[in-house]
Amino acid sequence: MIEVTPLHLVGENERGATFTFELNRTGEFIYGTRVKGSVNGNHYHTGTEKVKDPEIFYLLSGEVIIRYMQMETKEKGSIKASGPCRILFPKQVWHEVEAVTDISFLECNSIAEHSRDTFRL
Repeated sequence: MIEVTPLHLVGENERGATFTFELNRTGEFIYGTRVKGSVNGNHYHTGTEKVKDPEIFYLLSGEVIIRYMQMETKEKGSIKASGPCRILFPKQVWHEVEAVTDISFLECNSIAEHSRDTFRL
């Protein structure tokens, strides 16, 4: 249901690590940080905005717990993810993200697109 894919590690040495990823979207994106213990999301998307079908979320650093529920079947679950990785949130899946550590992320949509297709229970 929620798809988590690690970014491709190109190389790593004493200076740090280099990763690659492909992005087929353009436009305005959201870069954010959240502090350890914060809970974010608590919503779902209907897919009326193309960029929310699916929602593409890059966890750049840190660790999160993702809780989710498929809106039609009410199937629930949770998954842990560590950055750097790509997380896909399908439409009609309620989700919330708890920051286990401080995190940084890139959300591949604008604030306006997010607002137009975000619904809370």
